[in-house]
Amino acid sequence: MKKTGIFLLLLLCAWLAFSEHVSFADARQVAVNWIKTLNSAFKDQVTLTTGEILSRDGIAVGYVFHFSPAGYMLVAAEDYLPPVKLYSLKNDFAREGRDFEDQVIGTLSSLIRKVNAKTLDPERYFLKSNRDNFSFLKMERPQAQMLTVPNPVQDAVPFLRTAWNQGDPYNLQCPTINGRRPPCGCVATAFAQIFYHYRYPAAGQGSHSYIWNEKTLTANFNHPYKWEQMLLNYQATTASTEQKEAVAQLMYDVGVAFEMDYGLRGSGAYATDALTALPLFFKYSDDIKAIDRSQVSTDSQWFDIAQQQVDKGLPVAFSIYNDDSGHEVVIDGYRVSQGATTFHINMGWGGSYDGYYSLNNIDGFEVDEWQIFVYDIYPPGYLDVQPPQNTGGEAHLNESLFFSQYVCRVFWDASPNGDDNLSKYVVLQKDSQSNVAALSEVLPQVKEYVFRSTDYSACSYAVVAVDQTGRQSPAKYFSLVLR
Repeated sequence: MKKTGIFLLLLLCAWLAFSEHVSFADARQVAVNWIKTLNSAFKDQVTLTTGEILSRDGIAVGYVFHFSPAGYMLVAAEDYLPPVKLYSLKNDFAREGRDFEDQVIGTLSSLIRKVNAKTLDPERYFLKSNRDNFSFLKMERPQAQMLTVPNPVQDAVPFLRTAWNQGDPYNLQCPTINGRRPPCGCVATAFAQIFYHYRYPAAGQGSHSYIWNEKTLTANFNHPYKWEQMLLNYQATTASTEQKEAVAQLMYDVGVAFEMDYGLRGSGAYATDALTALPLFFKYSDDIKAIDRSQVSTDSQWFDIAQQQVDKGLPVAFSIYNDDSGHEVVIDGYRVSQGATTFHINMGWGGSYDGYYSLNNIDGFEVDEWQIFVYDIYPPGYLDVQPPQNTGGEAHLNESLFFSQYVCRVFWDASPNGDDNLSKYVVLQKDSQSNVAALSEVLPQVKEYVFRSTDYSACSYAVVAVDQTGRQSPAKYFSLVLR
């Protein structure tokens, strides 16, 4: 009995030794160092302003730090969790936020409660890299010292341009409930934004009907979609009737294809119905797949699935749900550096809460939240020409008595299609307004392009492969890293 008591005491001590609460001061240091990473490795220009504790049901789950000119980050309150849970560079944090933000906070609270109740062993279920990242980001450095990131950063620039929502004008063709139009639904918004990314299909095919609220809802998909009439954001401008009708028609068609359950407090559907609806009604490739988080052992493997899609220029529909609520979002980018591995997520709320979200780095353990990827979403033939692999770029400052400029180098490995089947590689440059220009065309045997610039951080870059018939691979944009 005595030996058993000693063993339990040692086990408890080991448990507590692994788990360490993060103080506000340490969390602020994490934020300070993370901003250095953002500004140096990712070329963002933000400063830290204020911070506050974030609690759920009396439990401190994290700390919110606000950025200037805009943005915020959430630092976890326990060091077995990823230090950078989420951050945004363009939105401000609202404590009474959207459902998805509540889910993020609720998940953190649930995990912390399980650890505190000794029903979840942090040493067993959480990756050691979380604590390593906390230790790295908590180190104090001189104010002027840039944060030296020991591992190469990876930055896949988000490629969805739309900031669509669920209300007016998106729901203008949705059925009414007591004279009011419900939201068109997050599933419709997510997949409609994916369709707009491809501007495909030119027209749908077939028709579909289903019973909703004792009514028959029907959509005939045999009509053109007016992509040229649709706006990237309907909040920032006064849209014409034609522009509103174009996006409303798309949202209604997607809703019917997924048999949307419309409701004034929220409209829901199953994202996995895309495996049937997209090829059948919208002419997408039947390669489309779905995978549940429970089918994958680790968060790193889960991240890899979406990362490989983004590297091909493919958006991923991402379902996050629990017993009470759920949301459908789109993954269209990522950032990887020492301290955080994050997806860029388009939330489908008109740009609100779009940002970078970290996984919990749980190794083989299910929590009270389910996740599904719908992936390999693309038109037939879209991947016949595949992009070059391992694309990246760097910049070196070249100073003289008379001028300063950067020597920039973009590099890549061969496309899986093989150089013999290509006519050239094209280096693309995209500015902050999403204007794209071709910097150079090089022979398939060449795997780099060097140029000079006075501002290496002004644009993002991509390399695309072009085959002998002129077909071009998808473009994955990246930022140059200052060396």
